[in-house]
Amino acid sequence: MATTNHPRVNTATHPLILTRLYHRWIPRLAKEPTSTLLLITPLNRFLELRFSRTSTPLLLHATAGTYLRTATHGIRGYTISTADAENQVHTLHHQLNGDIMESGMLTDPVDGVEKGYEAVWRISEANPRLAVVMVLRQGGGMVVRVGAWCQGVMKIGNEVTAERWIRDRGGWRRVAKSGGGRLPCSIACLDRDEEGGEGGKYLRSARGLGFVVAKTLEQGDVVVVEGMEWRVVEKFVW
Repeated sequence: MATTNHPRVNTATHPLILTRLYHRWIPRLAKEPTSTLLLITPLNRFLELRFSRTSTPLLLHATAGTYLRTATHGIRGYTISTADAENQVHTLHHQLNGDIMESGMLTDPVDGVEKGYEAVWRISEANPRLAVVMVLRQGGGMVVRVGAWCQGVMKIGNEVTAERWIRDRGGWRRVAKSGGGRLPCSIACLDRDEEGGEGGKYLRSARGLGFVVAKTLEQGDVVVVEGMEWRVVEKFVW
């Protein structure tokens, strides 16, 4: 990510909401048959979900972990992945219109051959400027909210549950779900102005959803969903 063509944010340290515009294996043509969203928090945690563009979205791939970045390079460290994932360094280039091009070498899952690839991402501003991360105490689960987007994934054995939420003029709504588990995305999505009072009181909204919220949602707090504990490990306002 060069520093000369993109004055709006420092993408090496700033939380990011990234929508993938296309991916290609070089020298193939660029295309984007999926709906892929990548959320990166101020403390460099990330969650990426890739859904099909069908009327009923199907989960194609999910990864979560830590995304370390400099001005020109990045590397994802995976703690959750629904497929084999490689922690390889990639190069980041800013385009004149503000998009980010990612390039590097990865193994093509179709033929198992390592090839060069390119992916272009578009940045969306975070509004509100709020990030929340919750992790499953037992491992294998993460929920990440940045601004008006929230995603979650839980992988226990071969069972995978994933959700994507967006906040628009009508409030928060889930736009994609895969799997039969339950995630605390609706808790991570609640905002102060929706509950009233400093910090927001989440217990009232949690009733009827099968959630137990012990107190105001802050870093270190625990949310229990169907007997499984999710801990807030990051809450950041900027």
